[in-house]
Amino acid sequence: MARKRAGILTFHRALNYGAVLQSYALTKILESQGFEACVVDYRQPSIERQHGVRPF
Repeated sequence: MARKRAGILTFHRALNYGAVLQSYALTKILESQGFEACVVDYRQPSIERQHGVRPF
């Protein structure tokens, strides 16, 4: 049987570690439940400018 897949859509490039840790924790929980988890980084230019996040 193929593994189920889950995409986690989140803005985790914020100026705090909580956003990254939350993405990591959810990924690990889903993997422990048998999912193939993938983080999809939501990027919104207006939010990035507001938070001072540098583009790639």
